[in-house]
Amino acid sequence: MMTENAEPDIVVVAPGCLDAPSFLALGRDYLAEILSDRPAEEREAYLQSMLARQGEPDRWLLMLKVVGEPTGLVHAKIDRDDRPGWGYILEFYIRPQSRNSGRGRFLCDYVLNLFRERSVEDVWLTANPPPEGFWRSCGFKETGEMEGGNKIMAMSLHNTSGSTRLSQKPTLWFHPDADLDARAAEWYDQIETGTDDVELIRKLIGDRGPLRILEPMCGTGRILIPLAMDGHELVGIDISKAMLDRACVNSEHLPEEVRRRISLIHADVTKDIWPQDFDVVILVGNWAFQLPTAEVQERCIASAATSLKPGGYLFHDSDHMEGELPENWGVPGIKEGKPWTSPDGVLFEPSSETIWYDAAARLHRSRRRTVVTYPDGRKVQAEHIVQKHPVSQGEIRGWLEERGFTIEWADETEGRITYWARKE
Repeated sequence: MMTENAEPDIVVVAPGCLDAPSFLALGRDYLAEILSDRPAEEREAYLQSMLARQGEPDRWLLMLKVVGEPTGLVHAKIDRDDRPGWGYILEFYIRPQSRNSGRGRFLCDYVLNLFRERSVEDVWLTANPPPEGFWRSCGFKETGEMEGGNKIMAMSLHNTSGSTRLSQKPTLWFHPDADLDARAAEWYDQIETGTDDVELIRKLIGDRGPLRILEPMCGTGRILIPLAMDGHELVGIDISKAMLDRACVNSEHLPEEVRRRISLIHADVTKDIWPQDFDVVILVGNWAFQLPTAEVQERCIASAATSLKPGGYLFHDSDHMEGELPENWGVPGIKEGKPWTSPDGVLFEPSSETIWYDAAARLHRSRRRTVVTYPDGRKVQAEHIVQKHPVSQGEIRGWLEERGFTIEWADETEGRITYWARKE
């Protein structure tokens, strides 16, 4: 249920992203409202084409969510055709029950500030008759031109500062900038440098090989690259294209025969089918704590079992928690992380804030925010909601047993569980 003071989130939508299904459901409602005379299959084709074009330069598909509920969308780009250099709002929609609540103005302000960040001075759109009043309230004016039976409206961003709810020099949530994702991957690469797990995997593999090894959630290649250098064939999967791009950069210096042994797949391991016929599957990097529920964690163990050959091995390494969430997990307030500055002077300042938790179910939801300051003083702010389910030792052992694994080696030190388990 939406509340009047609930804080909206802006989510960048792209093919294959976690929010794509929610966008498609929202988009179908939007097109059914404005194109009710068109066949459903025609509307669906148009919607899919809209999603497929994301990733093109200076084009954005953004979804407004309130308390996790998809509430509105905007599709915008910098025009290269009709009005070169102008901002162009192609699609804009707010669910009927959320209209006249300030949500539309919030989303409009967001996209206008996005254009301002890119030095766009003029914005145009075509307005259906019902929303004309809304667009006038946002500062758009009729041009006297028509397109497809709708009025063309425009506004100048020159010498305007946008809504007072946004800063004069805007800091954008979920900044749709590929550079920011790449920077985050670079940051991750600098802070995740341990090699103890790599050495342990090497020890457990022993003289077996060369082996075919799968690493879901592979990140920037910290583990798969050294194992490929050992002569094994590695396949890595990650939901972040920026992480995979960074893994490619990290492997550029390798001999060609080593690079040929590395394959990278851009996919969501919690939803997509994992490749099969592997000798070893690696689940490391505190993998379970990155996932939102026990059901999703168990699904990954099941996928690992499916990916392995009979007699293959799963290497599991993750923190664990027994009993209920400690009280300090529910302490309100913002917790500042450790700042980091890149070699070219970009400052990262991470923080997190608890927004909900269920101690008995061991579920915790937080708002993670990273403020990025570039050397020229420009700031962008990436923010997203993260849910965790700290897994228990009993859960991991139970899932392994259900999937036909026998644990041949274990390290169950306090707070951490590491298993080398054989699939029967």
